[in-house]
Parts: sequence; C-alpha cells; structure tokens
Amino acid sequence: MASAALTPYIPGQVKVGVTYIANEDRITEDGFSEPLTTYAQGWRDNSPIMEDLQSIAPSVPVARRFDYKTSPKAEAFLIDIDDIRAPMGDFKRIEYTGGEETEKTDNKGLVFRVEKGTSDKSKQRKIALTIQRLYRSELVRAGKILQGLTNGSAKVWGPDSDPDADLILGIEKSADQTGVQPNVVIFDSKAWAIRQIAHRSSDKAGGMASASLTKEQLADLLGVEKVIVLKERFTIKKGQGAKEKILSTPAVFITNIDQLAMEDDPSAIKRFVSQDGEIRVHVDDHHAKFEDITVEHYSKIIGTSGIGTIRYNVSQE
Repeated sequence: MASAALTPYIPGQVKVGVTYIANEDRITEDGFSEPLTTYAQGWRDNSPIMEDLQSIAPSVPVARRFDYKTSPKAEAFLIDIDDIRAPMGDFKRIEYTGGEETEKTDNKGLVFRVEKGTSDKSKQRKIALTIQRLYRSELVRAGKILQGLTNGSAKVWGPDSDPDADLILGIEKSADQTGVQPNVVIFDSKAWAIRQIAHRSSDKAGGMASASLTKEQLADLLGVEKVIVLKERFTIKKGQGAKEKILSTPAVFITNIDQLAMEDDPSAIKRFVSQDGEIRVHVDDHHAKFEDITVEHYSKIIGTSGIGTIRYNVSQE
C-alpha cells in the first residue's frame, strides 16, 4: 500500500514536506476546516483513479458500523415455478443460506505540514495531491481483493488464438454459475496489450479490426456494460525505481459489479463508505509557525461474493 512507509501522525513531531498517516484519535472537530473541506469535496480527479475505483468497487453509503450480506450470488437469481398458493394452503416457504456480517468503516487519512501564511491555492494543490494519493491506495486495496476472489485459469494468447472468443465463453461460464450475465470485464494493462498483439499478429479475418477495438466497442461486442483497463502504477516508498501495478499479474476478470450497489445485492466487490463517503479536511494551527493539515475519509472495501467471477491469467505466445 502507498501508506506502508508512512509514519503515524503525532502533533508537534511533524516535519515540513513529509506526509504522515492520520490518527483518528488525534483529530477533533475544533480543527475542521469548512472552506478546505468544501474545496476537497468539489475537487475532481483528471486521472482515471476515481473512475476505476468506482467501477471495480462501487461506493455504498452506510453508517460507521454496518451489516452486509455474504449470500451466495446464485440465490439472488432464483425463480420459483411453484409460487402459486393452493386453496386453504400456505405459500411456499423459502430460506436464504447466506450469512450476515457486521463491519466498521476504517478511518483513513494523511497529514502534511505547511508554514503559517501559506496561500490557500498552495494548500488546495497539496490537498488535491493527498486526495489522489488516498484514492490510489483505495484502488490498490480493491485490486488485491479482486485478485483474491479466484485463482483462475491460464490462457496463452498469440497468432493462433482468439482472445475475444475466450472472453465470450467466459461470460457464458459466469452466467451459468450465477444465473445472470456478468456486466464488467476488467483487464490488467499488460493483458490488454497481449490481447491487442494477439489479434494484430493473427492471419484470421478481422484480426486487425479486433485489435483496434476501443474499450467501449469491445464492451458492445461482449454484451457487457463496461470494459476496464487498469493502467495505474504506484510505489510503496519514495525512491523506488520500478512501479508496481494494481493487478500483480497479467489477468482478465469477468464478473458482476453493480454501479448502484447496496448492502444486500450480489456484487462481487463493494466499497462501503460512511460520512457520505466525503473527504474531510482538518487544520491543526496550534503551532506558532506551522499548520498540520489532515485529509481523511471513512471506507471499507470488501469482496462480498466470488461466485461467478471468471479469471484468466494471460501470457503471450
């Protein structure tokens, strides 16, 4: 995670230019900054981090402590041909076998220090970078949970293969397991490149055209709502050379993720958020020369159902 190398925030022990992990117990409403919070909540990310996060782990507003269902996904799509009540009889009695879990959203945040008198514009720029850093960490968490849903099977894509045919068959396999068509296909960026190269190198009719399909065009071909390509990189600590990827291996995931997810629906991954999922900003200005600015939010990312998630671990022929 991006926060792995960070130091816990302790008032009076913060250095300028260093980012720290926020400590919930040390944040008070006295330092809540409405102007900076308004800026933070209105800020929009120009990178794909926010969009990708919402696509693979849609936010579900909840209280700080909440309940959610871990029911087998197939139960959400059952039908009953014997739901007609006989005269003087009772309706058919059904049971749901899934469990109910209680969880609590985690308070996540970072702290940075600025000199007193720093302009609002400069503070806002640092807040924007901090928000992006927090959401990048969330995207990494979501990626790890996605990979943990299933080990998957190997696929080798090259001139003699048809990657899109594999995806079509994978969608059918997922639907057979759950009773509903999956709505999302998620690519690691390397897997997306391997797909394109396989089509380009193929002698089959339409190979070049298939290689040139956009994400939206491929989604139409596959009959899903969205095709996502995760291209973000991250580093765990400053000075690290090679950048790590959201998905640790070239892979493709076929699954069901409802963009309007609720506590009880059968989406594979959900990002439960409290405080309406909003970013909050606090300013500790008790030091004579410095201000410590905390950017925080509350969330918990959970894999709620792995049934019907198809994973292909892709390699190049």
